[in-house]
Amino acid sequence: MKVKITVMKIPEIGEYAEVPLNLNYSGPCFSFKVGQEIIVNGEDKPEGFCIFAWNALWPYIMTLRRGGEFSEMYKESGKMFACCPDAARPVAFLIERI
Repeated sequence: MKVKITVMKIPEIGEYAEVPLNLNYSGPCFSFKVGQEIIVNGEDKPEGFCIFAWNALWPYIMTLRRGGEFSEMYKESGKMFACCPDAARPVAFLIERI
């Protein structure tokens, strides 16, 4: 089964802006754009997809691709809402079985 990943939100750096993180880049995530859609039809990371986001989303992607559900959390089947682990530059994703 295929899965579609949609970039839902890329917040600006908020409270972390005051934490001395010594970042090389201090703006929002530069890997994705709001509204961007990525179709996954396998187990490999799509070309250009951020490795940190991919590692965070992979378990949800594979669960949905193999027919699993997150019904204990969502009323609508075949969907999952998740974020990448970069606390300084978070990105929120909607993952849907298609």
